[in-house]
Amino acid sequence: MKKTFILYLLFISFSFAQTVFEPMGNRVYGFLERMNLKGFITLNDETRPFPRRMIAKKLAEIKTVQGKLNSVERDELEWFSKEFYPELTSLSGIMTDSLGFSSIYPSFNAPENDRIRLLGYRDSLFFFSLSPRGGYELKYWGDEQGHSRWWGLRMYGTYDDYFSAFFDYMDKGEYGILDRKKEFSDATSFFINSAGPSRIEFSDMRGGFTLDWKWGTLSLQKDYVNWGHGENGQLVLSSNAASFPHIYLTLQPAEWFRFYYIHGFLNSMVLDSGAMYYNRLDSEKPFLRQEYVGKYFAANQFTLTPYNGVDLSLGNIFVYSGRLRPEMFIPFIYYKVMDHNTARGAVDDGNGFLFFDISVKHPKTFKFYTTVLMDVLEMRDLLKGVWHTSWFGVTFGAKKIDFFLPNLDVSLEYTRLNPWIYEHKDETTTYKHINFNLGHWIGQNADNIKLSLDYLPVSRLNINLFAENFRKGGLKDITLAYENAKEKQEFLYAPVRRDFRLGLKAGYEIIHEFFGEFEYRYTSVTDEDAKRSLDFQLDSKHNFTISLGYGF
Repeated sequence: MKKTFILYLLFISFSFAQTVFEPMGNRVYGFLERMNLKGFITLNDETRPFPRRMIAKKLAEIKTVQGKLNSVERDELEWFSKEFYPELTSLSGIMTDSLGFSSIYPSFNAPENDRIRLLGYRDSLFFFSLSPRGGYELKYWGDEQGHSRWWGLRMYGTYDDYFSAFFDYMDKGEYGILDRKKEFSDATSFFINSAGPSRIEFSDMRGGFTLDWKWGTLSLQKDYVNWGHGENGQLVLSSNAASFPHIYLTLQPAEWFRFYYIHGFLNSMVLDSGAMYYNRLDSEKPFLRQEYVGKYFAANQFTLTPYNGVDLSLGNIFVYSGRLRPEMFIPFIYYKVMDHNTARGAVDDGNGFLFFDISVKHPKTFKFYTTVLMDVLEMRDLLKGVWHTSWFGVTFGAKKIDFFLPNLDVSLEYTRLNPWIYEHKDETTTYKHINFNLGHWIGQNADNIKLSLDYLPVSRLNINLFAENFRKGGLKDITLAYENAKEKQEFLYAPVRRDFRLGLKAGYEIIHEFFGEFEYRYTSVTDEDAKRSLDFQLDSKHNFTISLGYGF
């Protein structure tokens, strides 16, 4: 009887699930944004990634107005409709003749209206898709040369309205010129599994499942989640650090209101001396078992849409360490106050943040947005006009699509992070995972401005021209921020790194998920602290990258 009851609960739980999140590298995200700014669809883009089923719904809406699209946009719509063909037919409730197994082998032809898949299966209840991941990249940085290779596998499946899951694995190696920390770029940083003088190797394992109902979802997954607007990085939650396990809740009880909650399980990279012990004591070489101090964070976000095209978001973040705390699993509270209210005080004080995000998509074809993240907030000082005692960061951005030419978009974005933000006196409660920022990649005491032009002359060919200026100040001992809290610390205090970048990038999607890319980048880098910058990065350089890859 007990086993029957447990199976019944599992059945009830999974009976609402059919949400698979689409990787954020898919070009469909840019297409949906353009359609949104043209007024053809509404799009809640304060968080990413999007569920495949939601993307399919938006594509179906665009199909109803495809007569208003230009020729390139119509070709793009047809391309993405093939990618999301299973979800589109599921939404329509019309099953076609393309049931059973489908594969690239032996015909190398896709079923009608569908795309080529390595292996797929579909019937009236079950859908399964398996795709490889792999690629090779050549990089020339001035007189230095390097290369990268990666391989992996992605698969996902759904069963009726009862179950959905995904699995995504990638193994990557970089050789020759190496940037182990990637602290001055927007590339995702990983824990290095194996390394040598001229190589690093790492992996990225993602997966999860989601339960969903009419107005919400609940996920257990290890994946990337982005909160806040930003073309060149996000202040609140980004893909700068490697993916981490988390519980993720989304609710939309009304068209004008959305709620998000996440509880993440992070790696502090701080050894817990109390948890160390030797085992195999009878061996000639006893084994020392080590553990890191447990590290976690909870965050929520409330989003209101008072008018069509205007989104207002407010939320808070709390990083804590040691034992799991049950109150942090309450989605709807202000965590820093809860920290004090439960008499934690300075005993195991956590690291709290407040943030707000505003997006305005008016007039048509325009988008304006800003995000403000506040770490330490001294209201008494702010009321006196004293700002330096508060730790905060801000992003301002604007975008215009069809800028003089159809399919030509321009964007301008500025981000500034004041000294000390993301940091904390307790190393186990910094806003980091495996020592990489969970927020914007530029980190504290830095700013960045980027102007970008994106052009789509024909379907699947993306051309990007950009100019970017990045400045990074000194990184003093964090204890100074607490011992001399009232002492003014100038923004971008020395030593300063200055990084100017000018680039041209072209990418073409040959078949679904198979890309060829070329990039030229001119860089000019100076650093008053030469030890923190790699030799091959300094001075003026002409850099080239060529790559072929399958998978997002």
